[in-house]
Amino acid sequence: MKKDVILDIQGLQSLGGELSDEVSLTTEGRFYKKGSVYYAVYEETAVTGFEGGHTTVKSDGKVVTVIRTGKYPSSLTFEAGQRHLASYNTAYGSIAVTTVTKSLSSELDDDGGRIEAEYDVEIEGSYMSTNRLTINIRQANKTERNQ
Repeated sequence: MKKDVILDIQGLQSLGGELSDEVSLTTEGRFYKKGSVYYAVYEETAVTGFEGGHTTVKSDGKVVTVIRTGKYPSSLTFEAGQRHLASYNTAYGSIAVTTVTKSLSSELDDDGGRIEAEYDVEIEGSYMSTNRLTINIRQANKTERNQ
């Protein structure tokens, strides 16, 4: 059931209630289901700064994991009301990142759907920011794939 999809990804970061950074990306990818888990996979490009790798978004409806491979691999896990520690690799080395998920909504079906997560980020144990990640997954039509 692998399908060609378009992923619209938006990340918002705020510090002290003030918007400090916003990132938007629209990209082509593949979407499929194994058992009860949905996967969306897309290739990283120079635009994201992670060219040569790919990112997998994995959701079972209650837990969402974003796994990046390539030069700077990482894995971030989002689960409502939970803290998850990860090692985040950068050009300057590995850092300990904790996601503290305030809310998570994963409304996916065989045609795509939407994931929303609101979470705090702690780096090396210190609060850094509050973030919102939104991923919309929709089937690609032929016009979008051929652009």
